[in-house]
Amino acid sequence: MIRKRIALAMVLVLMTLAAAPLLASGSPGQATATAVFPQTPPDKAKVETIHPAPKNIKERSAVYVFLVWLWLTIGSLIYVFALKIREADRILSLHYYQPDKSPRRRRLRL
Repeated sequence: MIRKRIALAMVLVLMTLAAAPLLASGSPGQATATAVFPQTPPDKAKVETIHPAPKNIKERSAVYVFLVWLWLTIGSLIYVFALKIREADRILSLHYYQPDKSPRRRRLRL
């Protein structure tokens, strides 16, 4: 039970860390870059604001495909780790590494 809570807390922390930059960059006006071109004279500096955004549908779909792939990878890793934890708990409950206490396993004599 405690392992499930720890695993859930780790998942929530990872999701928060992964979502924070995405949420910050999604708000308009907050993630802008200012470019000053050095070839113009200093009195006539041309300031241009660049808004990061996908230029066409191909770039936009590539971003969504990457995000889906990322979350599927994270989900599959969490699933595999949960299976590993269950297997370790099962082996521990069978006293696999302590043959004295195991009801099913005979002790090997050399």
